[in-house]
Amino acid sequence: MARNNLKGSHRRLTFAAITAFTLLLVAARVYAQAGEPFSEFLRQLGPLGILVELIRLLGLPGVILVIWYYDGKRIDKVMDKYKKDLIKMTSLVKKTQGIGKGYEQMAGDLKDVIMLTTQAMTKIGDAIETNQFCPMVRLKEVKKATGRVARQG
Repeated sequence: MARNNLKGSHRRLTFAAITAFTLLLVAARVYAQAGEPFSEFLRQLGPLGILVELIRLLGLPGVILVIWYYDGKRIDKVMDKYKKDLIKMTSLVKKTQGIGKGYEQMAGDLKDVIMLTTQAMTKIGDAIETNQFCPMVRLKEVKKATGRVARQG
């Protein structure tokens, strides 16, 4: 419902702007008939003079409506830019979520690698503690276990 009112206000403002433009064109014709170019007239008036002339032609409420119209256009531009920025941010969030899922999978794989490495290191540690790699130590272990010397070779 508010959107319909906004469109209605834009319609009224557009009508006010067209009316002001029409009045300025009439003034331009009058000045052209007098032999003076309208651009020269506007240059002589300056920005403040143009505002005073608009107030004279439209009245203060008309000027307020024109200013309101242009302010509405400015706000529409800002909102469009905000919408585009919001769409960009949404896409960045989606990309970040995808990267996060990839890192989650990679962390799971890394956990598996660490567990396998720990198991292998535990086996190596046990083998070192029992000295399974040195033939002299193995002979001593067999001698202790059987009570006799085993032959090498």
